[in-house]
Amino acid sequence: MNFDRLMRTALWTTAVVNLVVALIAAFPGSALGQAAGLPAPAPALYRLLLAWTIALFGLGYAWLARQSPIERPLVVGAILGKAGVFAIVFLLWSSAVVPGRLVFLASADAGFALLFGWWLRMDTRRPEERRVGF
Repeated sequence: MNFDRLMRTALWTTAVVNLVVALIAAFPGSALGQAAGLPAPAPALYRLLLAWTIALFGLGYAWLARQSPIERPLVVGAILGKAGVFAIVFLLWSSAVVPGRLVFLASADAGFALLFGWWLRMDTRRPEERRVGF
């Protein structure tokens, strides 16, 4: 199995998903925002800051997918970001702040976090081959 190819596909996939989710976060009153369970009356400042952050992560995933080799420390950051999103949504759901369908949608982030962690463990290159000089 080509682990790097699988990882690059996952990174590209989550990059595209992040950009779509950024648009949904910017317009929570849209049909997609309402289907996701986002609260519609949100101040523009919060909506746009959230959308910008999500889009930046998406662009980061796309950049990471193009790196050779894939930067392991940045993958750790991706794991923390994805796992954090799921944890926050889960905690808000358990406090009855957000609907369960949002947890279902955020479970994709948990899945990517697990996949990224699996890739880190399965990377069979020697440590000196994983580093990129400056």
